[in-house]
Amino acid sequence: MNEESIISKIKKQLFIIAMGIVVIGIMLGIALSDTMGMFYNILIMPTIGAIGYFALNKKAYHIPIALFVFSYVGLFIKYIFQGIFEEGFIISMFVMPVYWSGIYAGLCTVGVIIALLLKIAFGKEVKNES
Repeated sequence: MNEESIISKIKKQLFIIAMGIVVIGIMLGIALSDTMGMFYNILIMPTIGAIGYFALNKKAYHIPIALFVFSYVGLFIKYIFQGIFEEGFIISMFVMPVYWSGIYAGLCTVGVIIALLLKIAFGKEVKNES
């Protein structure tokens, strides 16, 4: 086998593993919403953003957007099944998940920015030859 094909297969497998970790992290973060462990999301969401950055590089902005959409839908369904909106206004049914999703997407964006800065800080250094 060719070295390039082996390296490309390894990269593809690492990408799939990283995306799997991101999806599992998103589901775990949504499951922790409105529980005693919801403050673990302060650690989980930036980690998801950082892993997403290292997996997607320049397309890392997709991770916070996907996190926002998935968390909105997940929380909306969760709140419907819990019956939280039966007593309130219909508008609150659509607005309440936006707050949590915005917080989670913001934390994920912080993780992407941290990963970007780490990549810049530990990247190749150009030596000045003077």
